[in-house]
Amino acid sequence: MTTTGMERWQNRVAVVTGASSGIGATLTRQLVASGMIVVALARRVPRLEELREQLPDDQRSRMRIRQCDVTSVESVDSAFDWIETELGGADILINNAGKLEGGQLATMSLDTVQQILQTNVMGVVSCTQRVFQSLRKRKTQGHVVIMNSIVGHYLFNPLPGSLQELNIYPATKHALTAITELLRQEFRDFKTHIKVTSISPGLVDTEMVPQSYKRLPLLQPEDVANAIMYALATPPHVQVHELTLKPMGEPFYVPSTGQTPYIKASRRTRVSCPIAPFSGAQSTQEEEVAGEGIEEEEAKYQNSIQFPIIVRERSMERWQNRVAVVTGASSGIGAALAKELVRAGVIVVGLARRVERVEALKEELPDELQSHLHAVKCDVGVEASVAEAFDWIEAELGGIDILVNNAGLLYSGQLLTMPVEQLQHVLQVNLMGVVYCTQRAFRSMQQRDVAGHVVLINSLTGHHIIHPPSESLQTLNMYPVTKHGITALLEIMRQEMSGLKTQIKVTSISPGVTRTEILPGDYNILPMLQPEDIAAGIMYALATPPHVQVHQLTIKPIGEPF
Repeated sequence: MTTTGMERWQNRVAVVTGASSGIGATLTRQLVASGMIVVALARRVPRLEELREQLPDDQRSRMRIRQCDVTSVESVDSAFDWIETELGGADILINNAGKLEGGQLATMSLDTVQQILQTNVMGVVSCTQRVFQSLRKRKTQGHVVIMNSIVGHYLFNPLPGSLQELNIYPATKHALTAITELLRQEFRDFKTHIKVTSISPGLVDTEMVPQSYKRLPLLQPEDVANAIMYALATPPHVQVHELTLKPMGEPFYVPSTGQTPYIKASRRTRVSCPIAPFSGAQSTQEEEVAGEGIEEEEAKYQNSIQFPIIVRERSMERWQNRVAVVTGASSGIGAALAKELVRAGVIVVGLARRVERVEALKEELPDELQSHLHAVKCDVGVEASVAEAFDWIEAELGGIDILVNNAGLLYSGQLLTMPVEQLQHVLQVNLMGVVYCTQRAFRSMQQRDVAGHVVLINSLTGHHIIHPPSESLQTLNMYPVTKHGITALLEIMRQEMSGLKTQIKVTSISPGVTRTEILPGDYNILPMLQPEDIAAGIMYALATPPHVQVHQLTIKPIGEPF
């Protein structure tokens, strides 16, 4: 029987702020259904009571209601005092409450600016402090989730002639991006096993989104709630650090020229003024002013791979008997993913130079599944080798529906002194190999009008350069250069696939240190992810509905020192 990964949270306490509508209400339903006791906080108590009445009779007792204004320290303290007295403390905190009101920062009421700031930033700090105190006192594992936004990472210009009316809102979301990393470091430094996760959706169909925005492609609250459930269901040593979700066809673009991002108008969007939609109207999301025992927990996850939200049985149906190509399938992440895709009913072509390893991998599968894994020799750094492999796939299997660009190369040494041939080889495999394979997969998907999926195995070093452990020399050389290139390719491909009117998704997966053959020896002393942890993240991204695109998923091991 496949598990959802939520068993360890059974009868534990989750607190959801801004639970009266939208993402908060949807997530409250899902958490209650998964067996948790949920304390729903909001100002609008009647909305919470209506939500509880909508639950099945046998679940209503697991939803507790408390009025709370997260901008008020007294209100937050009152709510959390009650939680500790009546329920013993909170194990999960979902910082969902947020506030948005249109206007220009240069002229709008300072009271309104202050209210947005207090809701979106200090409300998170107040609630997180109380949950941290409870978790630390009880020496228990916990999870803090922060509802961020794509505007917590970059800001968009309005169309010419429109006024910018997001004012302080993006500043508060950028603050949450910083708070996520600060909390991760503080939780680590306090020697806890508390996770923190930032969820950054694009436009979501909630009360908080003004009507003019609703002409654009939208995510649904369920899509964001599912992402949170995936993060909560990961094994104790796995921390989803950042998960960015976008609706397919989202018309936000990030230029490569250093300009501010903007909204691209198109016939599909039909938006005359997409970033000046407020006309003075207020929009809130409520809608609120919107250790010990870890060894036992780990043991439960070491014996089997856990796939949250039951992706094998429920969400992978559209990929049944479709063709997935996994590069670098002979070991590590590629091998772990190939096995899981086959078990999910997908036909898998494992590309590798060491093709005998893929053949051995096939022998490990149950007899009835072995025919679903095809081993094909391929060096992704050589264009002719890629062409030969993909020609075979198209001739024998009809084409490609999923491509996982997993092959990667790392030579240990210094950029200043190592042979240029080795540096060139890394560049060729890690960047040009992705281009070679993606071009062929894209051509196959476009010709057959397939809503396919391209996955790029990126790295933490695709976002920032990490210091080596201890007193070691920096030995990553060209590797972070190529992974920064993958980060850029992600957005280039998303824009191209959208501009060419396809329904092909592209996803970047950025793991921290993972136990694979590519890992330099100096890093073996650090906390690590397992290949199966990354495979589970990829399976989650593949299992999302057709309109949901996991843009960036960053996964770190608990206690990572970077």
